[in-house]
Amino acid sequence: MVSPLFFLVILFENLFKPRQLYLQPQNSVLSNLRLAS
Repeated sequence: MVSPLFFLVILFENLFKPRQLYLQPQNSVLSNLRLAS
């Protein structure tokens, strides 16, 4: 299960760094999501 705080971090990254998520998904929250799973 994903904690609310972790979900907030994902939203924050999507709002303030959308380009970084698409250009560097491996070094973004997406990578952390896989580690947390």
